[in-house]
Amino acid sequence: MRQLIILPFAALALTACGTKSDDGNPGTDISIDATTDEGSPVKASSDGKTGEIAIDVPGFKANIAMPKIKLDADNFDIDGVKLYPGSKIVSMKAEERKHDTGDGKGNVQIRFDAPATPDVVKAWFVEKLTGNNKFTITQTASGLTGRNEDGAPFTLDAQPGATGHTVGTIIISGK
Repeated sequence: MRQLIILPFAALALTACGTKSDDGNPGTDISIDATTDEGSPVKASSDGKTGEIAIDVPGFKANIAMPKIKLDADNFDIDGVKLYPGSKIVSMKAEERKHDTGDGKGNVQIRFDAPATPDVVKAWFVEKLTGNNKFTITQTASGLTGRNEDGAPFTLDAQPGATGHTVGTIIISGK
């Protein structure tokens, strides 16, 4: 689980690599919800509308005004597979399931907007995920399900968006 928690903190650190903008367009929402081994809550978020970063961990709490952060296809990959070219990450959310299931595992959910139809985005992911031999996948009516080489499950849901775009959601779970 610690690796799953580290991923979103790394993503917050990645904000320096994302595009910082106050051009009136929304940035990327990022949130982390977990607990320490002692059961204390650990929360961090970045608001895509305002740029404000909120951190609430044992012994430290802060709200920091920052420029909006915009993450895109270049700021994300799953075992070497990036998002569909030109995609914009709308939100990234990491949650630990310890409080729900007691297993201490969690998931990361990435919502994105891709500049192509769902069928094109889905076919692109099938090609890339099967091409690197690190995934087993099954196609579904609206996306894909599968596992990476470590056995961690993932899903991709691709729905029609505005003007021929795709609104996609990827969920990567602890195994």
